[in-house]
Amino acid sequence: MIKDIRYRNTLVLATLVVLLIISNYMLISLASIPSLIINENWRLLLGKDLVPLDIKITGQSIMVLAMNMVGNELIIYNVSLSGKVNWEKTWSSNNNVTLFPLRLEMSNHYTYVPVLISDRHHLIILIIDENGAMNKKYELTTSKIIGIYDTTLLNTNIFLLAGTRYKAGYRLQYYLGEYNVETHELSNVSVWGTKDNDVITRIIYADNYKVVVLGNSTVEGQRIYILNSAGNIIYKQSIDGTVLSSMINGDDIYILYYMSNRYYITSINLKELSTTSTFLKSLQQEPIKKLNSILKCGDYLFVMGSAYNTKYGSVYGVIYVLDKSYSVLKIISIGNPDLTTSILIGTCNENILVASGLFGDKLFLSSYTLSIGANNWEQLLPYIITDMIIIASIIVVFYRMKK
Repeated sequence: MIKDIRYRNTLVLATLVVLLIISNYMLISLASIPSLIINENWRLLLGKDLVPLDIKITGQSIMVLAMNMVGNELIIYNVSLSGKVNWEKTWSSNNNVTLFPLRLEMSNHYTYVPVLISDRHHLIILIIDENGAMNKKYELTTSKIIGIYDTTLLNTNIFLLAGTRYKAGYRLQYYLGEYNVETHELSNVSVWGTKDNDVITRIIYADNYKVVVLGNSTVEGQRIYILNSAGNIIYKQSIDGTVLSSMINGDDIYILYYMSNRYYITSINLKELSTTSTFLKSLQQEPIKKLNSILKCGDYLFVMGSAYNTKYGSVYGVIYVLDKSYSVLKIISIGNPDLTTSILIGTCNENILVASGLFGDKLFLSSYTLSIGANNWEQLLPYIITDMIIIASIIVVFYRMKK
């Protein structure tokens, strides 16, 4: 009987020691990982009934591209890093058409804004200086067999155009070409696809002259293509879902997409030409209403959107901060019970994160400072308490064994 009790106590003691080792390992691991500290600097409300399309930090200011709800007028804001509006520029077409501003492109202290007209055959490129003055405006009208859906700046004079082109016997094929804004010439055209409707919906340019194309085909579905400088396809991959956002960070492309009521992130390494897809399991447990975009900054990934506040019964904007394993480290929320809020896009540099979205019926900007610091006691306290309980239990068991 005494042997059985001693055996049982020995087994309990050994189990407690193992638990203590595991708890200490987790405590030391957590304590050794620097904590990301996020402090809000300011929040700024801009125009009413505007939708933010793109934001970028450039030098000591933030550029904001927005569009009115009607879709016939675009506005560009220049906001200082301290939250003051330096200037704003409004532009609209003389014709009664719907505009599709694509993004902000920066080069040689100028801001390029490519704008598509509703028929997809007409492209306007606005060039604005640091003071908000429009220096030039380039216009390109393609033939009726070419439809432009996206474009990006290759260098000061060259834009990459992406979309679709009609070819007899093939219907619509993927189209990619280079447009020289000075000579108005189209060159280095690449056309490929199946005998059906193929459209390039998004193009991403990497500095090593690789082009990542997101295409949509009625036969093959959504596909990722990577092309080299010669326009040859060197990699392709399918995506079985709806692409919500994409961006480039160094040698990696990140794509946020939605499939079967779940959110996923696909990352593509341009050097290794490899693809990794991750189901955002940690986000499925949150009261998500909709995720809109992703942003990679340093070692962290920011996923932006909106969530449902069960306490107040309202929708508020959220930024989920993910680590390298795509686990949620922090949640930044914006909003109040009276106004529906959603974060649509973001931008960052080494230590500043700027998010933009809709706060009720107004466009807003929020600026945050990112810094690295030691873990706070709130993170370490559960493991410290666990260690203390285990150590106390070990003392009790050891005392009983001696008796």
